[in-house]
Amino acid sequence: MKDKTIKNKIKNFWNKYKLYVAYMSLLALMFIIGFAIAFLTFYPYLNNSKNKHDVLEYTMGRKSITELLLHNKRILQQEPEWQEFTATAYCPCYECCGKWALNRPNGIVYTASGEIAVEGVTVAADWNVLPAGTVIEIKDMGIYTVHDKPADWVSERYGGKVVDIYFNNHESIKTIGKKQVLIKVLKWGEK
Repeated sequence: MKDKTIKNKIKNFWNKYKLYVAYMSLLALMFIIGFAIAFLTFYPYLNNSKNKHDVLEYTMGRKSITELLLHNKRILQQEPEWQEFTATAYCPCYECCGKWALNRPNGIVYTASGEIAVEGVTVAADWNVLPAGTVIEIKDMGIYTVHDKPADWVSERYGGKVVDIYFNNHESIKTIGKKQVLIKVLKWGEK
């Protein structure tokens, strides 16, 4: 008797929940298949395979997503390129800044970006080429941040490929004059 009641309970449970059990089984199967695809896709990264691209192509059977991922990874790992620019120098005097030299509240030199100009940090550049906030390295000179922009005629004269290095006084700018330098972008500012 007891055996029949257990069978009846199981039969009643099955009749009542068979659709629910079927859905849960299907969901579990989909989860297992998804996990297997994800595992096969990223397994080459886990075992340090030498030719990850071929393994990914084989496991996925198509290139679109994997090629994109690998291409972006290669781009991110590349060293920034050195670019040739003309370097000039400026200071807060009237000869260098013209009418802007007359507008120095409390003697503080503000740049076009609103930052305070600092010798050894501030450079001016065409913001269409090197946006404000861009951090650059000038080879054999140091690391600078684009806080200012030169006069339009200066940018046009050099096709935007000019960095104007800020100094506190006019005597210091004579050490730079005008020369060709190599720069590389370390961090892009906002456009």
